[in-house]
Amino acid sequence: MRAFIFPGQGSEYACMLKELYEQSSFASNFIDGLNLSFDIKSIYVAESDRIHDTRYSQPGNFVFGYILSELLRQKGITPD
Repeated sequence: MRAFIFPGQGSEYACMLKELYEQSSFASNFIDGLNLSFDIKSIYVAESDRIHDTRYSQPGNFVFGYILSELLRQKGITPD
């Protein structure tokens, strides 16, 4: 059995999405296309103290997990 398991709040860190944003067109297009009430790039791609604030960490961690799961699926790796 294969499952995708992603970390929750408290696991976020500075520049968490930076490498994905810079190296994956899927990730950068997805992040640039988000319509959130805050600028996720200023918090997750750049360094920011706001990253540990629940208002930003919950959606940011979801975006991180979604991008990772889609990149795995693009490589043919899917959960059961």
